[in-house]
Amino acid sequence: MILFQYFLHPFYLNCFYPIVSKFFSRPKTSADKMVSIDSREINRRSRELAKLSEQISLEKNQNWIGWEGKVFFDEYGKGSSFVGRNLYYKPVVVKTEQSLFGNLVNVRIIDAYSTYLEGEII
Repeated sequence: MILFQYFLHPFYLNCFYPIVSKFFSRPKTSADKMVSIDSREINRRSRELAKLSEQISLEKNQNWIGWEGKVFFDEYGKGSSFVGRNLYYKPVVVKTEQSLFGNLVNVRIIDAYSTYLEGEII
C-alpha cells in the first residue's frame, strides 16, 4: 500500500484530506479468523501512511501555485478569511476584509498546503 501511494500518487487521498483508515475485523466474519496484527504495528503503519498521504497532497497542491481562475466562496474562514472552491472543487482560502461570501471571484493561487490552497484576488 505504501509503495502504491508513493509511486502512483493518487489524485484523491480519502476525499482531499490525508486521513488513513484502520482495518478491524467484525466479529463472526471470515476476517475475524485471520491472524491479528499488534496494535502498535497498526498505529505505526497508520502514522506512516498518514505522513505519506499528507506529503503527496502537499506536492499535488503545490502544482496549483500560479493558477488563475474563478472561485465561488461559500464559507467563512478563520479571522478575516473566506473559503471557496474552484471548478475542480479544490478548497481555496483568501484573506481579505472584503466580504466574498456568495461571490464568484477571480483568484490567483499564491501558496499551497496539504488540505487547501491560498489565493489572492486579481
